[in-house]
Amino acid sequence: MLSINDLIEKFESQSDYDLYQIANNPSGYTSEAQEAISIVVNKRGGLAAIAERLAKAKDIAIEMDRVEKEVYGLTTLETDLSFIKTMVQSKTLSIDQLNETIEKSYALAQKQLKDKAVTPDTILGSILGCGVASIVGGILWGLQLIYSNAVFVILAIGLFFLCFGIIKLITKKSFKNTSVFVATIVAVILSVAIGQVLYMAIGYEG
Repeated sequence: MLSINDLIEKFESQSDYDLYQIANNPSGYTSEAQEAISIVVNKRGGLAAIAERLAKAKDIAIEMDRVEKEVYGLTTLETDLSFIKTMVQSKTLSIDQLNETIEKSYALAQKQLKDKAVTPDTILGSILGCGVASIVGGILWGLQLIYSNAVFVILAIGLFFLCFGIIKLITKKSFKNTSVFVATIVAVILSVAIGQVLYMAIGYEG
């Protein structure tokens, strides 16, 4: 059986939220545990103080979410961070909290915008990646037909990810980029076509 000191140590490891829930529903605990809960709650300023901290933390979380959405709405590839900081204000967050939230949101928004941006380099990389992926995928698809004379669904899925992986490696962009998306679909179609041509030329060797 745990001593009162052991119980205090156990409940001290709980977060404010968990301790608040426990303190409001103590019926399932022994009298010793309830005493330990009461001691820990008092050490933290009492239930009212804990509730106040939890409410404040919730308000901060809601405000951070609002700030993040506002930053996302204001951010473009041309928008400067200093401009965002002058536009986004908060009465709930501290200066440090506000700046940190803005900077993180801005960096993430910029990353996503750059990923989706279709630039000449992206188009060139997509064309190159499509060509490489079509050749590699076509050879593998042809080998599947030549040595098995069958089409396996798992290999078809693998072909898609192979083409996307090659194009992503070259463009450094994700599937959210329109150029990468189109190039991947085209590469898959060309891979199947090339594989079929190889199969027709070589025939079944299984």
